[in-house]
Amino acid sequence: MNSLFSLVSSNHDVSLEDLEDAVADEDVLIDCLTDEELYWLRHGEPTDDPAMDEPYLSTLDERSRQVATDSGLRSLIAKGMVDVDPDEPSSLEFAGAYSVLADLRAAAPIVTRLRLDVPGDESIRYAFSLVSPALVLTEEVADGGFHDFILQSPSSAATALGAIFDRHGTAGLVSDRLVRVANRDDFRPHADELADGALHTVLLRSAHTVDSSVDLSVSVHATQDGVFVSWTDEASRPHVRARLGRADLESVALDLILGEPPTL
Repeated sequence: MNSLFSLVSSNHDVSLEDLEDAVADEDVLIDCLTDEELYWLRHGEPTDDPAMDEPYLSTLDERSRQVATDSGLRSLIAKGMVDVDPDEPSSLEFAGAYSVLADLRAAAPIVTRLRLDVPGDESIRYAFSLVSPALVLTEEVADGGFHDFILQSPSSAATALGAIFDRHGTAGLVSDRLVRVANRDDFRPHADELADGALHTVLLRSAHTVDSSVDLSVSVHATQDGVFVSWTDEASRPHVRARLGRADLESVALDLILGEPPTL
């Protein structure tokens, strides 16, 4: 797998076109950062969505949070990730690949966020930031506040998200027909019954675009009998569900990464 560090070091200032060309061949590895380090990557501004972006920091009181973020800054400086102006300590200059990461993370016009829950295991959060039509910044976030970043093409990111939907390999090859109901309680199996019997669940919280936040209301329940995807049709407001095969799961995944409701 290629690395953003090698791309930036060889080009000194990597362009968006360089990154798009790189992910066309393979995913580009970036790094793992902590909540405390990402706090400074956002220039010390708290996130608007701590449940997604700061699963560790959001559990701390104000004093403990200050200690943790101070430690995060020391870590960044020690690793050579950031330069601090001695005459202006609050002014941070991120180095190389980390500067690129900060810019990509902040500038993405569409961000799709979701959470994977597996019974008896920790939750894992994902953010798919569509930087351009050919470039996705994928962020995997564990409950401990560790953020793994890679750059992908939209098709590669959709394949990865489709695999998350079918984590237990129960999807099969063929999709069932779509079922539309006016009330979610009319679904069979019932929504709560499906959730209780799921091997794992993926909940899509929302898609954030440059202009607005769109609630896509998508739930994925993987059971022994297949992978069920449920959502709300924004046009006419019915509730929609289908048991999807692997190819259609990837198609839905790509729709979501593009900030669109499923279009099966």
